[in-house]
Amino acid sequence: MIRKATVTLPSPDTTNLGTQDYARMRAECADDSCCLTSVAYMQKVKAYLLKPGEKCPPAFEQNQLKCLSSYRWCQQRSNLPR
Repeated sequence: MIRKATVTLPSPDTTNLGTQDYARMRAECADDSCCLTSVAYMQKVKAYLLKPGEKCPPAFEQNQLKCLSSYRWCQQRSNLPR
């Protein structure tokens, strides 16, 4: 299942969603562990949700978990796992 971006995106110079936005995304995940894990990771690295068809700005990189219901997000390259 592909998740649709339903929360308001911050501008690229603001790298994290508000706590309420992450909570709303978790609620939309229901009991889907892949979706929930992707939201937890996004919050950990202060990422923002990527709209379908858009690309991340410079100094950011697209990321997502390797499961079907993962959200896609942009995160600063400096926050990528090594």
